[in-house]
Amino acid sequence: MSSKAVSLPRGIRKRGNKYLVDVCYQGKRTTRTCVSIEEALVLREKIKTSLALEGHASHLRSNTLLESYTLERAVNLTYSTRWEETRSAETVRFYCDELVKFFGKGFPVRELSTVEIDRYVAHLKTNRNSNATINRKISALRVILKTAHARGYLDRLPCFPARQREHKGRIRFLTKEEENSLTNLLNLWGKTEHSRAVTVLLDTGLRLSELWRLQWQDVDLENNYLSISIVTGK
Repeated sequence: MSSKAVSLPRGIRKRGNKYLVDVCYQGKRTTRTCVSIEEALVLREKIKTSLALEGHASHLRSNTLLESYTLERAVNLTYSTRWEETRSAETVRFYCDELVKFFGKGFPVRELSTVEIDRYVAHLKTNRNSNATINRKISALRVILKTAHARGYLDRLPCFPARQREHKGRIRFLTKEEENSLTNLLNLWGKTEHSRAVTVLLDTGLRLSELWRLQWQDVDLENNYLSISIVTGK
């Protein structure tokens, strides 16, 4: 006479003469072995409760970490890892200090919403920052938040406002009097090499990088011309 298979509760399986309790909660699996179905039922509920409490505690720790991560800490981290050794370090440091001054040192990074960024842009406009300057300051803020997000201090990035429209720069040429005033002032300060460099730049139209790359073999004084090497990047 055949015996009918007994249907076991979810998460409990028969393994030989014992019972295997297998509980999965939010991706975390825990297994235990029991000698009776009664013990397995009790143990299953204990494991569920334990995993739920552990998950809740982990969530609280995560929220505490996010709430305690301030804008000042985010700025210092980004500056030391991204900007400190660059040529623009001094300028970016000014942007960062201004940002922290506006929001406050203890301002939580997670509260830097799109609305808050809009408020900062309005502040910059009120203080007569040009559109180009605003774009650079908001770009620095974007890097700060991306750095915080990459390290788990920010759960999601806010939407940033559209870039401000930048006007094309006006081309202006120095008059002869202005050129003389500039070189005379540099000579007065004892910066003779700077004065000569300015004269060459004004008279030839060279870029700074082209001037610094010049070698003696590039200069032909008899035929009055310079040979400029073109550097291309990928």
